[in-house]
Amino acid sequence: MDAPVLMTWIDGPEELLTWAGPAFSWPLDENQLAAYAGESMGQRRIWTAVGCGSDEAVGYASLRLDGVHRSGRLGRVLVAPGARGHGVGTAMLEKVLASAFGTLELHRVERGCSPTTPVRSACMSGSVSCATACCATSST
Repeated sequence: MDAPVLMTWIDGPEELLTWAGPAFSWPLDENQLAAYAGESMGQRRIWTAVGCGSDEAVGYASLRLDGVHRSGRLGRVLVAPGARGHGVGTAMLEKVLASAFGTLELHRVERGCSPTTPVRSACMSGSVSCATACCATSST
């Protein structure tokens, strides 16, 4: 997770609450993100989407894992402001879900997105399965 870049994608406390719920406080800072990354070790997979033909981060998503039930909870999905509306979120979610049900061999993935998040609308409408955007992902 590139904390300084991610912090520029969140404009204020309302957007922070939509992205992360009450887990973080405004203003978001590197210490909060470092603590989140540290507490998530082994319990969460994190993906950063990068733009085609560049190493620029354009999206972020995480999947909290439940090893006992072989399930996951998708959350903290965020797309860079300049990349919104271009299919990045949809493509990123398709990659995350492919990994969840493929490599990670999960049986179920739940949505943990805010009801007002555009990416959640894509999940609800089923458009995630037909993503065509150019997007590479890396997970940690």
